[in-house]
Amino acid sequence: MSIALITGLATGPAAADTTLIGSVVSNTIPALNDLAAAYAKKHPGTTIRFVPGGSKTISNNINRGLPSDFVVIGETFVPQTQNLLAPTRLLVNRTVIAVAPAAKGKITKPEDLAASGVRVGSGTPGEALELFSNQTFAKLDAKYGNGYAAKVKANITLVRIDDAQIVDALKAGKIDAAVILAADALDGGLTNIDLGESSVTVIDDAAVLKDSSHIAEAKDFIAFAHSPEGIAIIRKHGHEI
Repeated sequence: MSIALITGLATGPAAADTTLIGSVVSNTIPALNDLAAAYAKKHPGTTIRFVPGGSKTISNNINRGLPSDFVVIGETFVPQTQNLLAPTRLLVNRTVIAVAPAAKGKITKPEDLAASGVRVGSGTPGEALELFSNQTFAKLDAKYGNGYAAKVKANITLVRIDDAQIVDALKAGKIDAAVILAADALDGGLTNIDLGESSVTVIDDAAVLKDSSHIAEAKDFIAFAHSPEGIAIIRKHGHEI
């Protein structure tokens, strides 16, 4: 698994040469990279290191004592994650159907995911990607009927832990389509099919670890994400806040 690394220097509440470690869901990495770069310009002396993964994996790792100063994980996984200070909403997104470049003419509407021979991507069981994909399939099933969800699930040929890995699979032509977050389709340069009322809203929360040795600094970075500058960066990547 790759590591996203942003280095800078910080003043403000951070002491010189402070390193913050954030365990964060992979779909937030593009926005967080830009947030960290902007934060570093205002706070010389701080290094922010992001360790990406899926929400379930991050939650399990934190519960096992993985060193971290803050997390960004799906709201659904916050209650089962130990040792967190009060969480705050960081990013809000919605699901879309992302289409592989090679499948643009093949996948043009939600019904096409249920067609024979279509290769669909989804999430590793229990991860946020699988949960919101299944919720989206259920909404589409209520709209189209005729065993829609079962047909789509029968077409799943590849599972990955998070949106970032599904985006890579789409670009490589390993699958034809997948339900992912609109921001990830945007950052990945992929064509997407808007789902309207059938889309699912997905919320990622940020929270500082109680045993962090940099609680004040981690809180300050999260507060920066909620500043006008931070919100503008988040929205640039297709998220809301």
